[in-house]
Amino acid sequence: MRRKASKLIILAAGALSCLGANPTKPEFYWEVGPVISGRDIPFHFEAVITRKPIFTLTIGYYWDEYSSVAYEYENEFNYMGRSETMVSETIYLPSHWTEHGDKFYMAIHQKGFINGNTHGQVFSFSEGLNVTVGRILRWECPEENTTVDTKRYKAYNTTVFPVEGEEKYRFLNYRTELESFAPRCVQISNMTILYKNTMASEDLTQATAYMNVYNDYMEYPYQPTLGTVNYVRIPLRLVRESRRDVDGFSAYILRLRVPHYYHRQTLKMLMANPNDPETYFASSDFYCRAGLGHDADPYAIGIFLEKLTSYKDSMRFEIKREFDKTQLFGSCSDSQYCVVIGKGK
Repeated sequence: MRRKASKLIILAAGALSCLGANPTKPEFYWEVGPVISGRDIPFHFEAVITRKPIFTLTIGYYWDEYSSVAYEYENEFNYMGRSETMVSETIYLPSHWTEHGDKFYMAIHQKGFINGNTHGQVFSFSEGLNVTVGRILRWECPEENTTVDTKRYKAYNTTVFPVEGEEKYRFLNYRTELESFAPRCVQISNMTILYKNTMASEDLTQATAYMNVYNDYMEYPYQPTLGTVNYVRIPLRLVRESRRDVDGFSAYILRLRVPHYYHRQTLKMLMANPNDPETYFASSDFYCRAGLGHDADPYAIGIFLEKLTSYKDSMRFEIKREFDKTQLFGSCSDSQYCVVIGKGK
């Protein structure tokens, strides 16, 4: 198979807009990706068939642009007699193309005869690109302000659409004065997931989110899970928060799936509204119980985000809170520390 060793030019995010609203596509236009380790590779093409109704498409996989072919796909497409002027197809190249490293070279070759006449004029198209193999994200305990690149790129005709898309996550943890006034508050609403995808529209609010509390698990209004590790699972949700968007990233924050109600002295959690604002306050954050005599042990909390995007990325956070067991926590009239917070949040 012949290869044209043209390189994929990488532009900054949003570069498509610089090419004009409707740039002219070539007679054979293609897109490849995202390319993900262990998954079949989507290859989409659109072809004008008025004069080129029959052609052979060959796609080769190479360790690099100078090596001999390792794998090859070849198929003839026959659109003779079709009434439309353009057709589109999506084929899937086998996943073993992605299993030999984080990069490979792909060569694309289209060849046929004008008007399908095997004795007539030959037409051909060749192009090649270096392909980066992406991954499904399994992010364990990310550090604050750390950006991770999924490398799930999508590439287009290098001669007309010299663009490589990007898909990235970043984790931020905003802090407010509430923690100093209410030290038992785990401000999950300050945990911000930033997400950027220049290739497709994804909605992180559809993800599965929950937190496991491993201390005093019998004190919360949820059925505990008992076993080698005992815990209670509390459902969460991701909420879009456009005010925290930054650097082209869309921001999402965590909340309890529904607001809960906390006793102002003991921080006992209720799911149903007790209709007693003098005794209880509502919050979408989580509060560690007070006055249980367990403060000698740090509170251990795990936060889990699963099925993020259509690729089902996941993240896991660990939170530990320690409280001074000598501090008296309870009534604001006779305790060293107490909760003073508004009626709603």
